Amino acid sequence: MNAPTNASSPAPPPSPAFAEVSPTRRGVLRTTLGAGVLGLTGGLLAACTTGHDTGPGSSRGAGHGLDAAPTPDPDLPVLTSALTEERALLAAYAATVAKHPDLRKQLSGYVRRHEEHLAAITALTRRAGGSTASPSPTPGRTASPGPTSPVVPDAGGDSVTALLALEKAATAARRTNVRVVRDPEHARILASIGACESAHVLTLGAGSS
Repeated sequence: MNAPTNASSPAPPPSPAFAEVSPTRRGVLRTTLGAGVLGLTGGLLAACTTGHDTGPGSSRGAGHGLDAAPTPDPDLPVLTSALTEERALLAAYAATVAKHPDLRKQLSGYVRRHEEHLAAITALTRRAGGSTASPSPTPGRTASPGPTSPVVPDAGGDSVTALLALEKAATAARRTNVRVVRDPEHARILASIGACESAHVLTLGAGSS
């Protein structure tokens, strides 16, 4: 009788799917922007989220010495600007709905997505060491209409057209943001937001035509 063979087969090599590969900035932009441009459909709007992790483990640059001064994040000015722009967009939507309540249902999805964008950029700005507090009016001054005060047209259709123009400006701003930021994660999230705002341009444009 032959003795049983105890030799085991060599273990298979680890799957490359679990290999940690640090994405290059060019690869991140190519993948994210390509998906954003080619996937502007109703499905994109339904799943228009940034998909980022805001937990403590996602913060980069941890482990500075107690005596070392934190290095300013070079992307902070870009993130702060994007944060201000998202707040302005939400203010415009809020003012439009307040003046034209009949548009509330039509615009509710846009408002929800911009709130997600604001939360994502707020998290990035906070981790970069920037202030995320909303600007408050100067004490003793009466608020007056200015560049930051949304002006809503009297006609509902014109109001949607005005929002469309703001979405186009936001899309262009996000493209600029993605080109100048250095951190690949910042680029990924800003590109995702830009793709969503680009989809807003298509759907708002279709509704106002």
